[in-house]
Amino acid sequence: MSIRTIGIARHGKTRLNEENKIRSWIDIPLNAEGVEEARRLGEELRVSADLWDGIVSSDLVRSVQTSVEISAIANIPILELNEAFRPINVGSLSGADGELANSIIMDHAINTPGKPIGGGESFNTFKRRVLLGLKEAIQRYADRRIIISTHTRCERLFNAWAKTNFSREFEIDILEFGQLGIGTATIQTLEIRI
Repeated sequence: MSIRTIGIARHGKTRLNEENKIRSWIDIPLNAEGVEEARRLGEELRVSADLWDGIVSSDLVRSVQTSVEISAIANIPILELNEAFRPINVGSLSGADGELANSIIMDHAINTPGKPIGGGESFNTFKRRVLLGLKEAIQRYADRRIIISTHTRCERLFNAWAKTNFSREFEIDILEFGQLGIGTATIQTLEIRI
């Protein structure tokens, strides 16, 4: 088992963030504030750019735009766009009130993790997609220090998996998953044991 340090960056604000609406797979761009947030994150990372070799980004436009700003300012190349790092697909709940959607997601995660949410994907499918994608990205870039540019529920999932000491069965700490995540256009580091 090896230990790898990764960066986890959350995308900047969108109109739906401001309205507290669930974004899910809605491919919404950053708003003006979100672009500025992404630029500030790029400036922050420029100071420590030598710590990072590349960015693996969700393929949704809000993450891509955030990654492009970081890359341009901090000179950290984008290695790939990867749909594994999309948030949970909540189907018909996309665009719904954030608090309502959060409670439904948590209810599914705890009580019916195998049942699709709103015609989208199940919590178990989301969990496996994201965590397997993370393992594969770490293996693919074994010689590089990477930042994953993603969404709040993916960030929460990584931290919830860390609480189980990176269970081989992708078990997570559901209470950790339910906690408030990092803010828009922020980064955290996480030591992953693979």
